[in-house]
Amino acid sequence: MTTIAYRDGVLAADTLMTASNMRSGHMTKIMRRGRLIIGFAGASRNFEAFRNWLGAGAEGSFASNDGNVFIIPPEGDAIVWGDGDTPWRETALFWALGSGEAPAMGAMAAGASAEEAVKAAIALDLSSGGEITVIRR
Repeated sequence: MTTIAYRDGVLAADTLMTASNMRSGHMTKIMRRGRLIIGFAGASRNFEAFRNWLGAGAEGSFASNDGNVFIIPPEGDAIVWGDGDTPWRETALFWALGSGEAPAMGAMAAGASAEEAVKAAIALDLSSGGEITVIRR
């Protein structure tokens, strides 16, 4: 699936794609769009639907299914859509999403950066891997 970690204005993610418990390629899971950072953990079709919704002006509601999608504005809390159409504001000082969430959160609780947290998750989570992408707020 994915590991995405955020801490101190830095967002990091792995690039491995999987399908049916097999490695199926690599893709960038986080991106900058204007002043916003957007990303996803879960099915790539969900991320495509989210990008299309944003591109159409983000009118109406977005219903996430099969993963998490999020927006990080230049200031303030991240806005996260989990499974369903009700987003929440992520107010924690650091957070992680995806199948590598637990090892990433453990690493950050011990003082690791977002990038180091994704590296730790790649070492432990079978569904995380590839290069690490980093975006600074």
